[in-house]
Amino acid sequence: DHLLSRVGFHPTLTTINAYLLQGNSQVNFPQFLGSLPCTKRSIERHYSSFVFSRDFMVIVVYSSKTGSTAKYAKEFSDNVGIDCFSVNDPLPSDRVIFFGWLKGNKIIGFDSVKSMDLAAVCIVGLDDSSRFSKDSIPALTDVLCPVFYLRGATSIDRLSFTDRLVFFIVRMKMRIQGINQFNRPVFDAMKYGGSFYDSSFLRPIYEFYQKLDE
Repeated sequence: DHLLSRVGFHPTLTTINAYLLQGNSQVNFPQFLGSLPCTKRSIERHYSSFVFSRDFMVIVVYSSKTGSTAKYAKEFSDNVGIDCFSVNDPLPSDRVIFFGWLKGNKIIGFDSVKSMDLAAVCIVGLDDSSRFSKDSIPALTDVLCPVFYLRGATSIDRLSFTDRLVFFIVRMKMRIQGINQFNRPVFDAMKYGGSFYDSSFLRPIYEFYQKLDE
């Protein structure tokens, strides 16, 4: 294991570079047990070992409409210690764990990363995970990497007129089919806004990443 990981510090490349650029010859990380001091030279040595001992680097890339997809992406990247980018940012050519939000049967932002080296695709939608099927998403037909589904949130104030109209039509179809205890939460979220955000949806992605990182 890497020295920094052993003492509970899980840095991103950006974070470590920032420390290395500092003029101080000694840096204390509060995460270290007993504030164990690490010199700039030792950090450089272990950082170099960390970078060059891996065959690839992994980053998180996300697209988000009302904020829940971005929140999932940033929470995941912060906890595992890897860099996180919006699809609108200049992207490095690393392996990608992509978080995108579902609109109908389309994953918004996926076109920006589909030609990259995908490690996993994480889709955020409103509906219950039991109703999600990878086969219903045309863009995933040729995707061989793992696909994960997470429930997100919606804010009516952030929706365009077209999005609100789509929600209205879907609600009318739901009324015709019948509102029940299972679809009522989604119906209300599309009418008033609401959140199904739950960090526990990230657990299988953490487990996947841990195996990927071994």
